[in-house]
Amino acid sequence: MSPDTQPRIKEIPFDELSVVQFFRERKDKNGRSWSVEEIKEEEAHLVPIETDSFLGCGDGRLIEASTPQIKQKYIRGPKIFGALGGFAGLLGDASKQGLVKACEILKFHGILPAVHGDNHKGIHGCGQNGVWEKNGYSQMPAMETTREDIKEIAEENGGVSVNHLNDHGEQSLDIILNPSLTAEPDNTRFIINAGTILPILKEQGKTDENILWTMTAETVEGLSDTMRTVRIIR
Repeated sequence: MSPDTQPRIKEIPFDELSVVQFFRERKDKNGRSWSVEEIKEEEAHLVPIETDSFLGCGDGRLIEASTPQIKQKYIRGPKIFGALGGFAGLLGDASKQGLVKACEILKFHGILPAVHGDNHKGIHGCGQNGVWEKNGYSQMPAMETTREDIKEIAEENGGVSVNHLNDHGEQSLDIILNPSLTAEPDNTRFIINAGTILPILKEQGKTDENILWTMTAETVEGLSDTMRTVRIIR
């Protein structure tokens, strides 16, 4: 695959088995365990990450955007829960200044910032932001800005806001370890591009991979009382 079709991600190694171990040992607040599956890439219906695509949310619902081009760059971009806000939180600075810095880091790597709402709650439709506001995260700072602030900062830095549609119906959490591949939202799965985001976090000195795994698990556990299936795609 040509480098022109991919974000500029350095080959910084990470422990691919750490996510398997984390979820095998993980129990939610009610003591329930996760079911862990390991899936081959060719079985997971993945697509290439496009250059200058948006950092979207791991929300698996379908989306609508203001133009077909924005929609394409969003669904073909890397994804973590919370999009720009989640990324800033993982970096350890959820202030306005931290959000601006997060945008700069993403753009350096050929990724543009994004936020989302949904067709029920508008800009307040991001579930990760809701979990962050209500419960906080055990390994991330408190949410220091409003969702409107995050949207404004994303748009001021070349990013966009899109809407996810309808209700959650995801049946699995898919964690993709290949830095060049993602999945398009189709209502069946949450999507986390760990292989794309972890090297960027490590480059910024965030070397503990469990920060990403913990935020990811706590988000799903905050959104669903029953869905505890993770598929590790490698």
